[in-house]
Amino acid sequence: MKKLKIDNVTRWNSAYLMIKRLTASREAIERALVSNATLKTKKQRPNNLAADEWLNLNLMLKILWPLFQITKWLSLEQVPTIGLLLPALFKLLYRVDASEDQEFPIMCQLLKRTILFEVQTRTMTLTNNLGRELMVALILDPRTKDLWFISDPEIRNQYYFCAMEYIVNEVEQLQPQSGSFNNQKLDKISPMQEVFGVESISQRSLSAQEELFAYTAEKKLEIGFIQNGKFILNNPLNWWAMKQSLYPKIAEIARKFLCFPVSSLQSERVFSKAGWIVSKRRSSLGDDNVCNLVFVAVNNPHIEE
Repeated sequence: MKKLKIDNVTRWNSAYLMIKRLTASREAIERALVSNATLKTKKQRPNNLAADEWLNLNLMLKILWPLFQITKWLSLEQVPTIGLLLPALFKLLYRVDASEDQEFPIMCQLLKRTILFEVQTRTMTLTNNLGRELMVALILDPRTKDLWFISDPEIRNQYYFCAMEYIVNEVEQLQPQSGSFNNQKLDKISPMQEVFGVESISQRSLSAQEELFAYTAEKKLEIGFIQNGKFILNNPLNWWAMKQSLYPKIAEIARKFLCFPVSSLQSERVFSKAGWIVSKRRSSLGDDNVCNLVFVAVNNPHIEE
C-alpha cells in the first residue's frame, strides 16, 4: 500500500490525486480498519466508507480526469503550450458538460456544475480580453492557426486580422524592410547560379504579409500523435525549424511568442527543487554551489542521452 495523499489547495490536481490514491488503496484501508477494530485504544477509530461513498469517489475521478489531463499537458516544459491554452479550455468545457447529470448523485452533480461555472467564467474572461501575446501565439502555432475552437466566425476573423497586424509590426521592428528585392550581393554563389548566372536567379524575398498568407495556407499540424499507447504533443518549434527557409521573417516571431510560459509552474518547480537541495543537512552550501546544483537538477531532464 502506498502512502495516502492529502489535498493541497495551492497545488493543481491534488484533489484528483488524493481520491485516486484513496480508491486504489480501498482494499488495504478496509482490512486495516477491520483489524484495528479488535485493538483496545483510547483513540477514536475512523469509520469505513459505505459502498455508495466509494462509488461517489469513483464518479468524482471521472469528472476530474479531463481537468487533470489538460493541466498535465499545459504544464509541459519540453513543448510550447501557450497556443493550446484556449483550445484546452473549450475542450474541457465540452468534456465535463458531455457527462449526463442523471447518472451522477447530487454530490457529483454539484462538483461538475462548480467546475463548469469556474471554467466558463475564466474562458469567457480570457476570450473577451485576449492579450496580444496569446493572440499571436494562437495564430503562429501551426496546431491552432485556424482558430477551430472558436465557433463565432466574426470573433474568429477579428482575432485573426488583429494578430496579423501585430505580427507584421513585430517583423518591421525586428527586420526593417528595405524593399521587396534584396539588392545586396550574395557572399556565396550556389551551383544553380554558377550554371545559369547570378542575375537569372530571382533574389526576391517575401514580405511579412506574403509569408503569413502562405503560412496560413499550409496544412494544419495535428495536436499530437499516439506512440506506444501514449499521446504525445507535436512540437510547433520543430515545425518552424523545418519551415525556417520558407518563412524566415515570421519564424523568428513564432519562436519569440511560442516560448511564453502558460503559468508560473516552471518557476515554482525550480523553487521546489532548490528547497530539496538546500536541506538541514546541507545548509552550509555556498551560493555558487547552490546555483550550480539547482541548474543541473532543473536542466538534466532536458538533456538527451
